[in-house]
Amino acid sequence: MTDTTLRDRIAQALHRDQTPPPVVSWVEEQPLDREYFLRRADAVLAVLPPPADRAAVLREAADRIDAGWFTTAATATAELRRMAAEAQPATEAEVIRREHVDYFLQCQQPDGTWEQASSYETDPDRAQERLARLTEKHPEITWRLARRTTTVLVEVQDPAQP
Repeated sequence: MTDTTLRDRIAQALHRDQTPPPVVSWVEEQPLDREYFLRRADAVLAVLPPPADRAAVLREAADRIDAGWFTTAATATAELRRMAAEAQPATEAEVIRREHVDYFLQCQQPDGTWEQASSYETDPDRAQERLARLTEKHPEITWRLARRTTTVLVEVQDPAQP
């Protein structure tokens, strides 16, 4: 399964699980709405551990057995257990940082507060173009471009540490 396939499956699951339930299927969903769920899937993927290359590990084990490294099944089993222990992730604390930036438009309300007035856009140039179009079309409204940065920190800790 590729990362893209997993990303799509996560996005579809998030789409199905929304409250209230979706009115249209994933395939019929609007592109901007699909992008919203795909961004949420990216956030989920950011906290998942990297996939192990199980096939490579099994090939290495088979190569060692074929090479005659082992005289008994017990020594082969011991070597496989040692390889499995080596394949465990490092126990040192590790922090993975990932940022995602969304741009959107806001319009000023009569009381001076700002309300979101557009969907999210990941391309700052397209968001700026949208701002220019709305400012030209509705000069009586005060518009501004806003940016939302989502930072995900994944901290892998030593399981022996409380």
